[in-house]
Amino acid sequence: MRVRAFILWAAGLALLGWAGSTAFSATSSYLAAREMVDQVLREATPKGKAAAAAGGQRPFDDFAPDVREILLIRARRYAIPLDERDLAVWAEGSGIRVRLKWSYPVMTYDRNAILTIPMSVERSVSVR
Repeated sequence: MRVRAFILWAAGLALLGWAGSTAFSATSSYLAAREMVDQVLREATPKGKAAAAAGGQRPFDDFAPDVREILLIRARRYAIPLDERDLAVWAEGSGIRVRLKWSYPVMTYDRNAILTIPMSVERSVSVR
């Protein structure tokens, strides 16, 4: 009876440890993606403000494709599994908006994700 109780406790603790590790890794992935988006938008804001001060009609229309490419490059650097279809960057009024979606794999088998956590980040910046 004691061996069975020990095995159940050990399995329960292993499951709890795995869940905690997965939650920590998923949170880390989310925070890295959010910081990445914020950093790219902070870098693009002065360029948009300068273009707006120079009298450009819609200064962020020119920067949206550049911001998208920078985000795709940095996502690879941060090991965020991002597909080009899951990233949307567009000019909105006097600013720019970014929507990023990806899935964090929780369980994989033979390099195929069995269970994933869907994640998303949406940020915008304005020159006003």
